[in-house]
Amino acid sequence: GHTTAHGGPGVMQIWNYVPTGNMVFGVGNSEKVRITAASGNVGIDTTAPTALLSLGSSYPAKKLNVYENAALKAYAGFGVPGDGTFRSYMWSNGQGFTWGNVSVNDGTTFTELMRLTTGGELDLSNGNIYLPSASALKTSSYGRFWSPGLNLGTMPYSGIGADMSYNVYLNNGWKAISTGRGSLLGVAEGRMYFSNTNAFSAANEAVTWYYRFVIDTDGNVGIGTTQPALVGGSTDKMLEIQGAVNPGLAIHNTATNGRQYFIYSNDAGTGSLRFYDATAALDRIYINSDGKIGIGNSTPGYTLSVSGTIWANGSAIANGALTWSDARWKKDIKPLGGSLAKVEKLQGVSYDWETKKFPDRNFPKGRQIGLIAQEVEKIYPEMITEDKDGYKLLSYDKMSAVLIEAVKELSAEVKALKQENTEIKSKLGK
Repeated sequence: GHTTAHGGPGVMQIWNYVPTGNMVFGVGNSEKVRITAASGNVGIDTTAPTALLSLGSSYPAKKLNVYENAALKAYAGFGVPGDGTFRSYMWSNGQGFTWGNVSVNDGTTFTELMRLTTGGELDLSNGNIYLPSASALKTSSYGRFWSPGLNLGTMPYSGIGADMSYNVYLNNGWKAISTGRGSLLGVAEGRMYFSNTNAFSAANEAVTWYYRFVIDTDGNVGIGTTQPALVGGSTDKMLEIQGAVNPGLAIHNTATNGRQYFIYSNDAGTGSLRFYDATAALDRIYINSDGKIGIGNSTPGYTLSVSGTIWANGSAIANGALTWSDARWKKDIKPLGGSLAKVEKLQGVSYDWETKKFPDRNFPKGRQIGLIAQEVEKIYPEMITEDKDGYKLLSYDKMSAVLIEAVKELSAEVKALKQENTEIKSKLGK
């Protein structure tokens, strides 16, 4: 067999014409490089290469430089140190980086931008990772960390560009994820922020960031404020909604016949709290700055002002009760007549409530006294009202007018009898 070297224009070829022979390169009597005939594997400082490129292990550390600049004393590569592990290395400007750290520099100043340590930590204190597409980073075969761009660097949140091409920011002061143009979910000073902006400078940087939603270190929630307050020194977790124009909550039931409600503080100088039915365009509950409450009434003049009927299935305890009675509110005024005869037709009774049959009514226990609505209705239908279920209700306060007139009629009869008795006695005395 024989080996020849030849070539054409711009080409140099070295051939070993022995089919089973290896090609060996050496210096003096020492073999340095071998190309095996059977596999084509290349061995450097090894006579039995088992891979396409194999490095020997006769020295404490085998290195393969992928970058060299002797003038700058800059080298970068990977290899196998004395402990037999595979590691990378970097050396620049005479400053060595520890074996085992995977480091990247900027290629100009040789400043280290990123380091992956032997402990599995990724140090990005001086550099960025940019992933240009959704498929650039996958967490597993079942999912991925999706983002048009991933930037883990030191850019402050105030410098995020209008295009929001970088979606994740991590540094010592601010950690944020962009959810789209001009919006951020971030953590700073122990608080979680949901922020956005709608104004950018000519440099495509946000002019003002608005904190729309904040959760502080105590778990307090603020909407429109970065400092959700605790009331009266309470340590309970609070929700604070802050704003200059009608701050509040909207509740919208989108089902068929659903309604939309707002609970908000009015900004018209009244400082009121309103429970507003937007579907009906009515205030259902209104609390003014004096603490007066209106139900179905947006101008309460009393502590509680209700426009409508109050249903209570329990006792009402009060120091007094007043009803509307001013003559200016009434017309077609007529005196009652025959009240005594009508009262004589009424039957006062004692009774027990059907508490088991009607548990939702919360009837009081024990023996009761009163009237039967159906009997009263036959004589005074004006005193009877029916509820939504058709049960009859009796207005006992109206009975007072009837009893007054009945007493007056009875008094007139008594006076007449006295006068008659006086006259009889006078005649008998003669």
